Amino acid sequence: MNAKATALSFLCLALAGCASFEDELPESCVVIEEVKATPPNKVVIDTKMEVRSYPVISTFLERMSSASEDMKGFGASTVKSEVVAKESDEDREWKEFFARCCGATWPVGSSCTHVKQIGKLRVRNTPENLKLIDEFMDEVNARGVLLEVQTRFVRVAQKTLDEIGAELFPGKGAGYRYDLVEFDAVPAGELERRLASRRDLVENKVCRVTTRSGEEAVFKNVSEYIYPTDYDVHMSSYAPSGSNDWVRTGEYGFATVEPQSFTMREVGSILQVTPTMTDDGQVIDLELNTQVVAPPEWMDYGTQLPSAYGGTYALLMKQPFFPVVSPDAKLSVTPGETVLVGSGVSQGKADETEFIFVRTRKLAYDGRPAKSK
Repeated sequence: MNAKATALSFLCLALAGCASFEDELPESCVVIEEVKATPPNKVVIDTKMEVRSYPVISTFLERMSSASEDMKGFGASTVKSEVVAKESDEDREWKEFFARCCGATWPVGSSCTHVKQIGKLRVRNTPENLKLIDEFMDEVNARGVLLEVQTRFVRVAQKTLDEIGAELFPGKGAGYRYDLVEFDAVPAGELERRLASRRDLVENKVCRVTTRSGEEAVFKNVSEYIYPTDYDVHMSSYAPSGSNDWVRTGEYGFATVEPQSFTMREVGSILQVTPTMTDDGQVIDLELNTQVVAPPEWMDYGTQLPSAYGGTYALLMKQPFFPVVSPDAKLSVTPGETVLVGSGVSQGKADETEFIFVRTRKLAYDGRPAKSK
């Protein structure tokens, strides 16, 4: 047997049963497309395959499993694979999945392995087949991308609002007071940009959260206020602490107040939202509940009692009142667009106006902006 025949025989045997043959090759040189013996006794490997990794999360596995079930019964396997090396049942299922869904073929030396430890699908194939897989993965992930939702709460003084109005609608003269309705003609994104650029805003609070489609997410930037909801009043027949003078029981008494039944209220910014992307990936449906809770104003429900030494003393029973701005809405928005969810004059402050904006966008699993279709 000459050297060329020996080399070819060795390669055929290796492809037929040596699983480690491919593994010993460098990653960039992994496929035997064509065997040449030039000069004699030297094997030349033509490398025309590439290796790519794709993120695999639970939602993608669910879609893959569902698609595989749907495709059962549509005939024999369409996997066009000449790989002879040993491979697991799962690897063959992945190849079957891509062959049916995007028409990818699996020539000699190709592979498709799910590395569960790192959540990656490692695919080795020709550039032409990888292009088919890339396009399919992009389309499948259209619903699997992460969704980012941002809200901005702005409270602005009338003076600032008039200055912005003069920039947007010039020619109305000095001292003109701009009404909230006049800003309806301004695109929400433009109005938010102009407001956010001001440094004289009364308040400017931003909440941002990222979640999967259909999953609720909550973001809080709050302080916890703990306060009593009930008080017990205790009457006693002696003077206040530090005094030895007894009070005549039945004529006067000294009362003390003991708070009971404590509860807690969060004060600050709260964003609670469930975003759901439509099948075509062009619209995001939002179930939105955002709150901006201001520090409480306290009201005393206590009373004045006569003192044994003349005069009166106070029984304090304070309860908090929390100013809240809270739009609760269901709406559909286009990714990347800004929407004005609500606006109005501040409670108890006629010279201040409040705006709440919401903006959404699609993110890939690595946090970068997702590709637009």
